[in-house]
Amino acid sequence: SIVKNLVYPKRNLTRYNKFEAAIKEKLKLTKRYSSEKELKQDFPKADVYITGSDQVWNPIIVGNLSDIYTLNFGNKSVRRISYAASVGETNLILKYSDEFQEKLKNLSDELDTLSKFKRRVDFFVHGLEKTYYTDLLNKINDLKKGVEDCKTHYEEYSKYLSSLKSDTDKAYELINNRYLKLKKCEAIIREFNNESFEVKFNENVNNAYSLMDEISITLKTMPIDVIKLDDLVNKLEELCLKVFSEVDSLSSYRLLSIDNIMLINRDRMKFADVHNLLTQAESLFFNGEYKSAYDMSETIINRIEDKDKVSR
Repeated sequence: SIVKNLVYPKRNLTRYNKFEAAIKEKLKLTKRYSSEKELKQDFPKADVYITGSDQVWNPIIVGNLSDIYTLNFGNKSVRRISYAASVGETNLILKYSDEFQEKLKNLSDELDTLSKFKRRVDFFVHGLEKTYYTDLLNKINDLKKGVEDCKTHYEEYSKYLSSLKSDTDKAYELINNRYLKLKKCEAIIREFNNESFEVKFNENVNNAYSLMDEISITLKTMPIDVIKLDDLVNKLEELCLKVFSEVDSLSSYRLLSIDNIMLINRDRMKFADVHNLLTQAESLFFNGEYKSAYDMSETIINRIEDKDKVSR
């Protein structure tokens, strides 16, 4: 583990160096490949290609089904072997839908059937008894179709798991992004210096933080319930967009109201009705009703302009 490597760096470095030395001394290695394309263009010459072990077909770890780990490169005459390869127990990490659980079971059954069928074809090819060419060809074609069907179903499985993994990654990213933006919104609201409005606004913000906590707990609970996660993420996104929109709108109306009120103040004592209307606009402003204050201030400005025209 990382902790052990940090606690016992010298011991683990010695072990690593011995391991690397043994590989170079005992094993005949190919050159190091940096891409799938390079491997296919300049594949190693060998009697057998072996893939393994453990979870080399796990889409969560290696991504979509790769030609590297399925040995889909090199001469077709070279024998391919899978040693202890598996897709892993991904259901311990991500919770599948009931529909997909059934599809996964069917895929497992297909692979078992295909394996048995492949052994029967080997028997016909290498057996002592003669087999009609047409019969053998039909069995090989059936085997080929079975392989293609399994590959198609596995790719569906891989895409489904990738979508689940993508959803969890987006949830982490969303929490970080929305948390920082909510903090900025809180700072803007504090600048309004309006306690009654701040209380009303904080209710939505606190609900957003609660949803973030729920999402965090869901992400830490194995297997991750992605259906529940998506529901929480959608609720958080909807609530945050509402908060951001309100704050942006109110912030704009607040600044516009301030400009208009300062402009009207020059004519405050010039017309009696302007003074009364402006007092109402100021009251709306101090109560946090910035849009209403702006609308009224616009009405006052239009009225002043009309009065000025008449007085001329």
